[in-house]
Amino acid sequence: MRKWLSGIFALVALVNCLLVAIIFTSYSLSTANSLLEIFPFPALYLFEIAVVGILGLIAAGRANAANTAALWPLAGILLAFVILGGFSIGPFLLPAFFSLPLAALLSVPQAAYPPLKGMAWLGAAAVVQALWMLLFTRF
Repeated sequence: MRKWLSGIFALVALVNCLLVAIIFTSYSLSTANSLLEIFPFPALYLFEIAVVGILGLIAAGRANAANTAALWPLAGILLAFVILGGFSIGPFLLPAFFSLPLAALLSVPQAAYPPLKGMAWLGAAAVVQALWMLLFTRF
């Protein structure tokens, strides 16, 4: 039952990430005169969001401690988008952000991979992603 629910949460995250990436890409293309106007940013960010969803589903599908460990940093990457994109893309990524840690919590027993360790990875990944985003949008 737990693996099944974990898969459902990972699937929710995947669908949410793909829909957000597709909708925002189509909107960006409709308002831009050419593809070069949205490349490299925000196109690379939208591609990254889609990849996070795909990797989340793959990691949840292989329910062991090592793959569960991958779900936490993926949620951290989404947290950076939620916070830094708070008035644009952030609210639309909230379902995926909440789904990935829930998938991690349900995929393996707590003794195999402690949630506190996962939350530390989530926070570290969020900080690294936020710094990455801030560094490259300044130049």
